[in-house]
Amino acid sequence: MEFSELYRDYYQQMLFVALKILRNRDDAEDAVQNALLKLYRNRKHIPTDPCVRRAYILTAAKYAALDLKEQRTDDADLDEVVVATDHDLFEEIAASEDYDRLLQAINALPLRYREVLMLRYVQECSISQIAQVLHRTPFTVRKQISRGKSLLQNAYFKKGGS
Repeated sequence: MEFSELYRDYYQQMLFVALKILRNRDDAEDAVQNALLKLYRNRKHIPTDPCVRRAYILTAAKYAALDLKEQRTDDADLDEVVVATDHDLFEEIAASEDYDRLLQAINALPLRYREVLMLRYVQECSISQIAQVLHRTPFTVRKQISRGKSLLQNAYFKKGGS
């Protein structure tokens, strides 16, 4: 994949990720440019699998935004909006009026669980793809997905979900 194609295909998605973290368009654009520069310098390491590549690129944008946020010492919220869906509880809640409460419960999860749930259920990556992106074993990823879903259900019900 040519780098110009990467830019064209992923710039808007990267900007969306950075905006969620920085809440300022100018800062988000700076973060995306920083991420793109790092990606360009390491372009030989960009995965070829589309799902893994997308996760890799969006993760680069996320960390560039977090780095910029830390540099700016802004007090805005660092939590990402992550939506986890599955056949059981998650679809029911997402379709209900309790969606905001679900998002709050997801945002309250530790980062390691938010990441795996987002990659698995939002970006629909396989266990092995998630393991590759996050540099974890497939066993660890499966455990974190299971624990993350359990924590999410507990947090949701604790906050008054049905």
